[in-house]
Amino acid sequence: MEVVVIVVLVLAAVGLAVWAHQQEKKRVAGLLAWGRQVSMTLLAERLPNPSWPYALFQRGHSRYAQVVLRHDWTLATPGLGGGHMVMFEYHYAVTTGSGKNRRTHHYWNTGALVDLGMQVGHVSVEREGLGDKLAAVFGFDDLDFEDAEFSKRFKVQAEAKKDAWTLLDGAMMRWWKEHPQCRIETRGREALVVLESSGKASPERFLALKEWTMGFLAQMPRVLVNAERARQGLQPIVEAGNASTQSRAERSE
Repeated sequence: MEVVVIVVLVLAAVGLAVWAHQQEKKRVAGLLAWGRQVSMTLLAERLPNPSWPYALFQRGHSRYAQVVLRHDWTLATPGLGGGHMVMFEYHYAVTTGSGKNRRTHHYWNTGALVDLGMQVGHVSVEREGLGDKLAAVFGFDDLDFEDAEFSKRFKVQAEAKKDAWTLLDGAMMRWWKEHPQCRIETRGREALVVLESSGKASPERFLALKEWTMGFLAQMPRVLVNAERARQGLQPIVEAGNASTQSRAERSE
């Protein structure tokens, strides 16, 4: 009888594993279909061990990105031209203990590499108190701002403090307090944006990531936008970044 029970349990475990595998394939296929439906460009169905220069991609083992989709835009930041973002689902695992106490935990993130279109330095912003620290590798102190509520709710680090203070002006902080769904690490003209809530990707999570990113770009400080315009040989304008009528209207909604 014990042998029969063991066989039944083994078969049940195998059946469950096969079913889970099939469901996962179906989920990923659904994400790929959604990407085609919204006219995004598929860059890779699966990308093993991506070498992107951010702390997130150095953690654990069994690292890979999948459903890597590119979204292009003609205008996101008032005063600047087009850009793009590369969205993906990212997985890594962490194994602890040994022998019978050996455990492997799997982590899933929905994220994007974003073309900022301007130089913003090396800055990270995330909700205060999270165990999954995007920029813990910085080793810098948490910066404080005149907005006490923002400083209490968010952890900000930067290689150069002035870069954080320039990026996070009053308008940007007000917008961020109303839209705390993502954390970010900037590196020059690029940024890694990750949904604060971990979990497997879905069309809804991809859409939320896209909308947050577009909102963030629309709130870029005018001083940064005009600095980029100057680098391009263009004249500064009043209707730039978060000083534009478009961005002010979005903040008042």
